Amino acid sequence: MLTYPSFFNGVAAPYQIEQSLRFAGETNQYLYRTGAITAQGGVSLWVKFHRDFGSYTSAVADPIIYLSGGGPWIYRNGYGYLYYRSINTGGDSTWSGQRCRDHSAWYHIFLKFNSSNSTSLYVNNVLWGTQSTNIGTSSGDQRIGYDGAYYGRFNLAEYHAAFGESLDATDFGEYDDNGVWVPKEFTGNYGSQGFYLKFDPSAANGLGHDHSGNGNHFTDAGGFTTSGTGTDVMSDTPTTNWCTLNPLAVSSSLPTLSDGNLQGVTPASGVGNIYATMQIPSSGKWYWEVKAVSSTFSAIIGVSAYNGNLVRIWESGNNALYYNYVGNGQKFVDGVTSNYGVSYTSNDLIGVACDVDAGTIEFFVNGTSQGSISHPLVDTFPAACDGTNTAGTAFTFNFGQRAFEQTPPTGYKALNTANLPAPTVKDGSKNFNTVLYTGNGATTQTITGVGFDPDFTWIKNRSSSLAHNVYDVVRGDGKKLKTNAAEAESDVGTDFTFETDGFFVGNRTETNESGSGIVAWNWLAGGSGSSNTDGSITSTVSANPTAGFSIVTYTGTGANATVGHGLGVAPKMVIIKRRDVNSNWAVYHDGFGPTKVALLDDPIAPVSQGSTYWQNTAPSDTVVTLGTTTVVNGLNGTYVAYCWHSVPGYSSIGSYVGNGSVDGPFVYTGFRTRFLLYKNTASTSDWYIIDTARNSYNPCQTMLYPNLSNAEYTYSGTDAIDVTANGFKIRYANTGMNTAGVTYIYMAFAEHPMGGSGVSPATAR
Repeated sequence: MLTYPSFFNGVAAPYQIEQSLRFAGETNQYLYRTGAITAQGGVSLWVKFHRDFGSYTSAVADPIIYLSGGGPWIYRNGYGYLYYRSINTGGDSTWSGQRCRDHSAWYHIFLKFNSSNSTSLYVNNVLWGTQSTNIGTSSGDQRIGYDGAYYGRFNLAEYHAAFGESLDATDFGEYDDNGVWVPKEFTGNYGSQGFYLKFDPSAANGLGHDHSGNGNHFTDAGGFTTSGTGTDVMSDTPTTNWCTLNPLAVSSSLPTLSDGNLQGVTPASGVGNIYATMQIPSSGKWYWEVKAVSSTFSAIIGVSAYNGNLVRIWESGNNALYYNYVGNGQKFVDGVTSNYGVSYTSNDLIGVACDVDAGTIEFFVNGTSQGSISHPLVDTFPAACDGTNTAGTAFTFNFGQRAFEQTPPTGYKALNTANLPAPTVKDGSKNFNTVLYTGNGATTQTITGVGFDPDFTWIKNRSSSLAHNVYDVVRGDGKKLKTNAAEAESDVGTDFTFETDGFFVGNRTETNESGSGIVAWNWLAGGSGSSNTDGSITSTVSANPTAGFSIVTYTGTGANATVGHGLGVAPKMVIIKRRDVNSNWAVYHDGFGPTKVALLDDPIAPVSQGSTYWQNTAPSDTVVTLGTTTVVNGLNGTYVAYCWHSVPGYSSIGSYVGNGSVDGPFVYTGFRTRFLLYKNTASTSDWYIIDTARNSYNPCQTMLYPNLSNAEYTYSGTDAIDVTANGFKIRYANTGMNTAGVTYIYMAFAEHPMGGSGVSPATAR
């Protein structure tokens, strides 16, 4: 059983898993036993996949369950699909188009063996499909992590196999109070062929000890290390998810990852860098270790502010803050080298101690401090960089999922989800939620299930070319605006009203066309609103400062002015619409700043008219600054403004830079995304919206366009975007989402935070 370091201070989940076993694809890293199984029952396990398969072939396999004498087995293939194989028929089948390509967190996989000789696959309690093939009975080898050709690359935890009765995923997992799918203790019967593996090396029969009481122990084939700093038994589990290197966030020269995404080796070109799966929090003290596996004079390790280009972070001109320690003993800070400490080489251990509050980073070589470097750390990541021209440079990282080789400085924490700060918003669905419904064409339909009483609702008929409808409680029931048009506000009367836990729609085709699929995006503000005198214009504000959203109405003056927004933090995105006459939707976004304006109803690139829109002044903690254009501040014009700022773990408003590749940018948000709005800032490309209600698994291919009335569009034959537990990954090269060198703005809202003190880690997607 593992013991956590003294600086591990996370809050335990209701049911705590203590360790996982790393399968690193090495020879003889598998477990096996011989014994029969019956068809009815189930297999439950938690898995965290290693490396990205984007450049691999479909022949590469990660075998999870293998039964050599007949019956089913399951593996992940080279493109991230989960495959089912029946050896009795020799055929492979996948469950639709779902991909398992999230390397930042854990998946729960449950295989339900039905008495009707069919097998159903559930991932995080979501049914991915059922195979009707006869699964037969296996009396040969049962293997975990090896199929005779390939060795698996993943961490496994909490492996149950129970036979003889009908079981469901809910026998092994449950939703916690914040809606996160988490493990729970299994209290059912295993049957005589069942087993339960904790992968505890201290058990009587080692890693393969059967904790079900049946004595169906597995044998270690001999490839695992179970003690010391190189152990394959780790505290990275579904209940405490640990930081690793992120194969989705890399430079154009891809380092090769191995050892559970904890070792990186530079490519033949000798250049490349990679970021970690977790960002260093904005406060506190953080420690990790890096071992220089191979000798190189110009090796570089340290931290970097996130760069949307994902180019070499030590390269000048990338607008990135970076603080690195070079193998020759120099420090490399924002493109400038200077003397720092001793040189390091093969097998030297570099400890990295980052004190965000004090603004310092300190490197240790084999336990000896090389001195403190001052820095203004902002949005920084642990980042591995190689040498300038040295191919094959290797680094092994340890973020604390196994024992550190050196004692961390006093007060420093390791990077895991339990040690991250407690999120302000623990359940994103309490402040933003997407609801899908089908129109009935009747004069009455009440939509519920939002999870709160919405204050702002944006509705789009997905099936037909009809307008986007926007409603809010400050303007009042029935007051409709269209995001895809410059039209003035109209009144649909009782055909739209806000209700408890949802809203009411009448028989209008835009919101209730018979048989049409319809989506509604809902935000919680602060009710009907109250007077705000922070600006030169008195406004009515409905604010939810906790979730960083407010609705503002005001009357224009025609002169330079300010208007209060009620958030207490400067908004990073503001959308303003004049209500009384036809007028465009003006958009301010932190990604292009206050000297430009974009239009929500028009796909033009942001233009330099900030003086007339925003007086070239960014919003403050209290007010939005307005110019004299009638679009945002015409004399006696009536207006509504929707204001948002980023909230760690719940919302992220920012930008990324495209690379023109199907291995596109990775954008870190710190949460599992529920809603994403984005736009190309360099061309007349449409605005895009994806959400995970309409895209229930990766890749997300189904889009809607705020500036168009078009029906929903699906990118067939392309992967588009993957949502992960810590952000999103662009997997398509097109103008709308990924042109090389072009900046894209985005606004995203969370389903769940990646983690934090007092919350369960988000599951992988």
